[in-house]
Amino acid sequence: YLGVQDFVIVDPEVIERRNLNRIVGATESDINKLKTEVVSRTILSVQPDAKVVAHALPIASRAIHDLKGRDIIIGCVDHDATRFVLLEASCQYSIPYLDVATEIHEDGQPGGHVIFTGLGKGCLMCRELIDQDELQESVETDEQKRERQKIYGVDASALGASGPSVVMLNGLLASAAIMEFVAHVTGVREPNAALYFRGALSTFTKDNNHAPNGC
Repeated sequence: YLGVQDFVIVDPEVIERRNLNRIVGATESDINKLKTEVVSRTILSVQPDAKVVAHALPIASRAIHDLKGRDIIIGCVDHDATRFVLLEASCQYSIPYLDVATEIHEDGQPGGHVIFTGLGKGCLMCRELIDQDELQESVETDEQKRERQKIYGVDASALGASGPSVVMLNGLLASAAIMEFVAHVTGVREPNAALYFRGALSTFTKDNNHAPNGC
């Protein structure tokens, strides 16, 4: 809607019934379709002349090479291993990286963050927003994962047939991220390096002064 007409979209997954409650543009008829197909359709319905390159692949594949030369990388991912790959791409290719994440705290309160790496004011790693245990998990064998799940008592069946109904929270964080994208592109103001949403207070706080040596 802002006029962007050149996109690279990367996601290996298909639409499932359990995530229909939070994927904007997806309908019942899209179940089992690639997420990249549905997102591409939505973009082209708004910008028919847009160039959309879609990769139904993990980001840690040949798809990552298509990020070279882009103006910005936006990550809306669930796992820190993928987040770390995008952070590395940002550093290697010298491309700003907007990371957007939502979460539900143990007390049921919603939260999330928008981190803008590439401004010289701190990245996901130095802000300690990359879980080292999850990075280790990403390189485990299937047998090692099964052993860890036994230890921590993970039971995926507890989620039932539906995922979390967080479309309003996703929308809030996504809009906040795009505000920083607009600030960056237009120069209307300095973009914020970090925004944190606190659901219990219904407020955003910012941290623009977190740049330790070696970041």
